[in-house]
Amino acid sequence: MALNAINGQFYRFGEFHIDAKNRLLLRRSEIIPLTPKAFDLLLIFVENPGCLLEKEELMQQVWGDLFVEEANLARNVSSLRKALGENPKSPEYIVTVTGHGYRFVADVEELSSGGTRQTPKEQPPLTLVGESPSLREIKGPQAPHVNVDYVTRERAGLPTVAIIGACCFFVILTIVVALIFLRSNKADPATAPVELKTIAVLPSKPLAAEDRDPASEFGLAASLINRLSRIRSLIVRPAAAIVKYTSIEQDPIDAGREQKVNYVLASSYQKIGEKVVLTAQLISVNDRAVLWSDKCEEQCNTFAWQDDLAEKTTRSLLKTLSDAHRLAVTKHGTENQKAYDLFNLGLYGWYANTYDTERLIRSAGYLEQAIALDPNYATAYALLATINSRLGISAGAGRKEYERKADEQAHKALDLDETVVEAHLVLGVSAYTYHWDWSKADEHFKRARELNPDDVGVARTYAAYLASMRQLDESLYWQKRACDLQPLSFDLNAVLVMRLFLARRYDEAIEQAHKALQMVPATPTMYYAWRCYEEQHRYEEAYRALQELIAAEKQPDTAALVTRAYATSGYERARFVYLNRRLKSLEAKAQEDMFNPLEAAIMCALLGNKDDAFKWLEKAYDCHAQELIYLKVTPEFDNIRSDPRFSGLTGRIGLM
Repeated sequence: MALNAINGQFYRFGEFHIDAKNRLLLRRSEIIPLTPKAFDLLLIFVENPGCLLEKEELMQQVWGDLFVEEANLARNVSSLRKALGENPKSPEYIVTVTGHGYRFVADVEELSSGGTRQTPKEQPPLTLVGESPSLREIKGPQAPHVNVDYVTRERAGLPTVAIIGACCFFVILTIVVALIFLRSNKADPATAPVELKTIAVLPSKPLAAEDRDPASEFGLAASLINRLSRIRSLIVRPAAAIVKYTSIEQDPIDAGREQKVNYVLASSYQKIGEKVVLTAQLISVNDRAVLWSDKCEEQCNTFAWQDDLAEKTTRSLLKTLSDAHRLAVTKHGTENQKAYDLFNLGLYGWYANTYDTERLIRSAGYLEQAIALDPNYATAYALLATINSRLGISAGAGRKEYERKADEQAHKALDLDETVVEAHLVLGVSAYTYHWDWSKADEHFKRARELNPDDVGVARTYAAYLASMRQLDESLYWQKRACDLQPLSFDLNAVLVMRLFLARRYDEAIEQAHKALQMVPATPTMYYAWRCYEEQHRYEEAYRALQELIAAEKQPDTAALVTRAYATSGYERARFVYLNRRLKSLEAKAQEDMFNPLEAAIMCALLGNKDDAFKWLEKAYDCHAQELIYLKVTPEFDNIRSDPRFSGLTGRIGLM
């Protein structure tokens, strides 16, 4: 048994459709998210309908030679059942055969990319009355197996009339099957393969440089992104991905190619006295064709124009626009123009300066003013909660107050509009990184996934949660999904290195680190590359990676000591010198707000100082260090994991 994910391969069962090439499961036009292993499992099931698939065979097919517990198979089957909406007590698709494995019981149709049904792998032979079972049979597409050795039959004394009758029967049966075949392959909008449409909405451009208003330019694009992202069959690049395209000279086609999208929505504006003239175009990236253009002048209403653009774009890409689609893309956060302008100032400050504390505080001020003007501005509450949550991470002892404010503002956003994804993400992250309430976190992430599984924030934050819960394959699936949604993000690609490291997939982590380092030569990525080489006992490469890490940290004294230690005593001594120097540097900053005790605990664990490692772990526990969520999967703690103090600490955090 082998996965048959050939190019252009499609399967259909019930109301579901599988695109094996693009690894997509769809219910009509809705994409159903699956982890990589669950998708592999589903492919095996649909390629072997009705067959009893033993557990050992399934585990070998899905995980290969990697040792995994049987519980992994059961968990992925459970995940697959949930995705299919199946009740295990009355299964429609996957039946458990106690003591053996599973059987996929749904009728499966195999289709080519053009919708043509392909020859099934097996068909039960149709034995005609009086037919010798030893006679040669010929298989035909969707036709029964019939004996066509007429010469043998005639020589055996079969009457000519019987031969004619058999031929007629065969012809009639073939016509009937052909009619069924043609009817089943007519275009069916509910089950036909869905072509995903990808689009980037670029910041608006002024026709004159002196008219520049960066916050409004970005705000218009972000508002349209938010609206279009509510349509499940559209993949819209997030606001964080397009904030870089602010140059007046930026070619929208180049931006679209860089973002790897099919379409670009580009707009511009011109100030003529008190009047602002707005124009927009939807452009096909492949052939530069303009699908439509629009112009708004004579006291243009910003909200009405955004409604019009979102509706036109959706209708152009989907061909049909349902009432639900129209309602989704024309939903406003506020009707107050001044509040909207202040929101845009806060939004632009958030995306342009995510790690600049002063700018974030200023952005929070704009949002508070927007809320004062419109107390029902749910998305403003959600963004304010997001900013306070980020500020809390670097606030040291002040984190508690930021977390309190973030929780309060996120709850207020949901009281006003339960569908605000960002508010669910804030509460989900706060629940498991600060309150260590894992079930509450799961509730919010589940709701966020239901609302928009193609939101990059959903994918990124849910990946972190899954990693903390030791569901590492699923975590990697969602992190890679985040990278696909925002392919040029260094942050997302760098975090993928860490996720691969936690999963002990060291070769992949090293490969991903090289990719991320080509984007930005950042020290955390260098650290994981070094540690991957260490875990693989590739010490020459580990030493070179360590040298690059030290150079990036700009520690010439440490570099000289490490080089001398390596020359005289080898890698182990050079490693000890680096770790010891790094630990002392961290201890010197122990009283600073930004100090993270978990970093010191990691250095102690790598040095083999078990008692000191637990001392710093306790300090990390006292200050709710965010990275404690990975305690059960961090390779650096493998050598102290068997200590009772370790299980006691993870138990207090709720990591069972």
